[in-house]
Amino acid sequence: MNIKSGVCLLVMLVATFLSCSDHDTDEKTDGEVKYKITGAVQKGPFIKNSQITIFALNDDLSATGESYPEQIADDSGNFSINSLIKTNYVELRVNGYYYNENSSSVSEAPLSLQAVASVDKKKVNVNLLTTLSFLRIKRLVANGMDFDASVRKAETEVLKALGMPVGDISGIEFSEMDISGERKADAILLAMSCLLQQSRTTGELSVLISDIASALEADGTLSSSLKEKIHLNEKYINLPFIVKGLFDFYEEKRIDDYKIPPFYHFLDLDGDGQIGEDIAFRILEDGIIPSQDGPVEGFSGEYKVISSTGFTAVSDCSWMKVDKKKLFSDIYEVNYQVEANNGKMREGNILFKDLSGNILETKKIKQTSISQRLYLKIPGIRGVGDVLESSNELKADEKVLVNGVKYKVEYDEISKNLYVDLPKADSYSVCYPIGLVSPCDDIYSCTVEFFSELSGKQQTPYYGALATPYMVSEIPNPAEVQLNICSASVNLNFLNESVDNLGYVVVEGGNNSILSGKATYLIYNNAPYWDPTYEPVKAVFVDKQNNVKVNIPDGTRSCNFLIYPQTITLKMALYDKKGKLIEKKEGEEISLKKGNLYRLQW
Repeated sequence: MNIKSGVCLLVMLVATFLSCSDHDTDEKTDGEVKYKITGAVQKGPFIKNSQITIFALNDDLSATGESYPEQIADDSGNFSINSLIKTNYVELRVNGYYYNENSSSVSEAPLSLQAVASVDKKKVNVNLLTTLSFLRIKRLVANGMDFDASVRKAETEVLKALGMPVGDISGIEFSEMDISGERKADAILLAMSCLLQQSRTTGELSVLISDIASALEADGTLSSSLKEKIHLNEKYINLPFIVKGLFDFYEEKRIDDYKIPPFYHFLDLDGDGQIGEDIAFRILEDGIIPSQDGPVEGFSGEYKVISSTGFTAVSDCSWMKVDKKKLFSDIYEVNYQVEANNGKMREGNILFKDLSGNILETKKIKQTSISQRLYLKIPGIRGVGDVLESSNELKADEKVLVNGVKYKVEYDEISKNLYVDLPKADSYSVCYPIGLVSPCDDIYSCTVEFFSELSGKQQTPYYGALATPYMVSEIPNPAEVQLNICSASVNLNFLNESVDNLGYVVVEGGNNSILSGKATYLIYNNAPYWDPTYEPVKAVFVDKQNNVKVNIPDGTRSCNFLIYPQTITLKMALYDKKGKLIEKKEGEEISLKKGNLYRLQW
């Protein structure tokens, strides 16, 4: 071989190599070309194993009769088709279930979508917009227009008919759009997906798609009534719900390579007839915020935020760190980290501010302490046919006795509860007021002192108990303790006597009664409910007496006294201010129960 012929052969080989590498995924087979087409099917993403079929089309986009079925490969809607195709154009037709962004769930029925493309396109996405433009492209080609020109014209008409800005797609075809991208074109696709789906079932969506595609086929326009139907429910689109749902969907399906484009810029969310609104600031979700206060050992959480105008996020306390990072487009993640707590229960705030320093929103973060917090619930005194609120209801800064130790009561402004912070224990007994009620060895019992003489305002005895529940490792923190009235209250009304003359009344019971003295008894008759072997405490009485002297407050016709609850016949003797007996009267027999108020008329 001479040099000249060797050079010619080399040139021929290089030329052959270049012509083959121009379609590196194509393969010659008996004069036919094996094409590989990949892409994704999206309404939301179509679910794995949905059916996709590629149909060969003639140059006039009529079907040749050849078809090549395949299945969606994953829950991102991705597919790949390798087929021997003789024609220049193909139709892609998909039927299957999809992720519904508006409901954050898989569709209740399958949906069909279409796209038409040249076989030279190696990647073709099938979506709502390719489906809406499909019939119009075929009509334009049938009327003699070039395929590429038909695609450009049909897609421009679709965007204009839907009220979308044509210039924002920057030459990107519908089959190149991706709802998990971050371009304006991708945002338009996701916006249309949410708009057409809003408040519609899959069946209703399918009918709407068909109506729009058929209307566009004729002349590329839509009637005013159809436009009105498209936008009917637009203002009800729940932006935070949709974005949170997309995050959750991608996370659940372990899809990492995704974005959430700013689709809300192409929707009329406030119903004013204009799209392109700026979302200045909106928190999408309450991240990992415990239903109870955060644990003492420290914890973290996050908020996702949409902001198109900028914002800052800072903590107002030293034990909580806050940082902000941009996820994509206008969506940010604000993370907070709470340090371990070595002191009392504490509260701090995350302050979201605009760029001028104005507070946009405040999120309160609470953390438990190394101590146990008990919220104290206290009832009023229930009467016969009435509810008489206790005149000495527990208040902040007063003291209660817990497990024999005095603690000052505080008030939680957030939960609107009274509380005490205590050392950790397996059980707690709470007594109020101190000196009148005291705990016994048994957590569910207490001792109450009923005085033999009463003057002025009388305090109602309350008792509450809390123990580690059965099969539970520890008492929750914070926890609630219900304080119950552990006595019977009697109210005497003197209707026919002058207030200036009333002095005191002596109340007497039977020989076996106790109207004054110390009484130890079970406060919860069925406690503890989880232990059937538990034996209730028996009543113990010390210094018991069957009478009590009750001084009548000046200027009043009534008085109150507390006694141990029992079934007794009361005898009452009324005296004037000089100690002279006014009248003696036997009371009727009554059954006294703790926590009840009995009204007796003189």
